[in-house]
Amino acid sequence: MKNLILNIFDKFLNTDFYSRLHNLFFGDLEWRIYRLTEHALQTAKLHERTFPQFKCKHTGRDIVVVACGPSAADYKPIPGAIHIGVNRAYKFDQIKFNYLFANDGGPTLREMIDDICSYEGENCQKFFGIQTPHVAQGGTFISDQDATRANAFRYHLDNFCKFRGFKSQLAYDLSTQAIGTFGSTVFAAIQFALWTNPKRLFLVGCDCTATGHFYKNDEKTFLDIRDLLQGYSTLKKFAESHYPQTEIISVNPVGLKGLFRDWHQSEGPLA
Repeated sequence: MKNLILNIFDKFLNTDFYSRLHNLFFGDLEWRIYRLTEHALQTAKLHERTFPQFKCKHTGRDIVVVACGPSAADYKPIPGAIHIGVNRAYKFDQIKFNYLFANDGGPTLREMIDDICSYEGENCQKFFGIQTPHVAQGGTFISDQDATRANAFRYHLDNFCKFRGFKSQLAYDLSTQAIGTFGSTVFAAIQFALWTNPKRLFLVGCDCTATGHFYKNDEKTFLDIRDLLQGYSTLKKFAESHYPQTEIISVNPVGLKGLFRDWHQSEGPLA
């Protein structure tokens, strides 16, 4: 009887029905595990060329990450600070940026990338994030040729291969881990800024609103505000755990009021 049962089970394993059943429950998962493993290996290989040279590079300095929310127009540049721009932050004429970050996928990306490639700033180093067509269908993608034109470093985003229930994660070891996004390039710039070990990290133009940009009076945004707020909440806990020596300050805050230390520049110097 035991042999008969084993024989029947063996035949069942070779049926088309079992094959379909297996693919239904495990096929997609097996593919995702394979792709995620592949991506993790590629990320470590890419990031070891990109980020180790910047670890603790700005120890004890002030760093300002400038996003494109309307409040950025009210920012008075902090003398002597390192400035990191996000996307079209280069349009802020009062700042010569030290670094610029841009990611794959935006519907109007091409014009922005051309501008970034020609931007000089303060010996500005550019970084381009790779999302890849495996995640985003449509949109525009930054090519290796673009990176060469801009003399830019490349890095991987963590939304390449999404498992069910996927949640973006902030990276502590940038030399091996993919960069967490929470739907916005600003988080790549912030993770990089923390990696360089600043004394204070100022957030400018991180409005978390749907009221346009500092360089353009519009009411449209492609950002998911809930994802952004979740990202900043995660960032607060992450920084307190991994970078307790760095104080994070929200400059002229709008949607981030009360999360980090708030500083309204119109009220005078930071105490």
